[in-house]
Amino acid sequence: MAETVKQQGIRRYAIVAVAMLVACIAAAGVTPVVRDRNEKEMLSQLERSQADLRTLGGQIANIKDADLTSANDFISAYTQIEPLEKE
Repeated sequence: MAETVKQQGIRRYAIVAVAMLVACIAAAGVTPVVRDRNEKEMLSQLERSQADLRTLGGQIANIKDADLTSANDFISAYTQIEPLEKE
């Protein structure tokens, strides 16, 4: 009888160890998938931001490259650029 109780205890430890091993393997398999998905999402957000910044930069460059000769031209250009710089 004592032998049976010992074997049951060992069997329980074996089952727990196998369950923990399976959980670790599953977690190790899921982690790269989730990480890859997050990286792709961040990359797409970065590309959108980059495109938006290029558009804003082009608008600002066009305004600054205009023929600004008088003080009123500079003031007008600044009033056009100020809202773009806040974005």
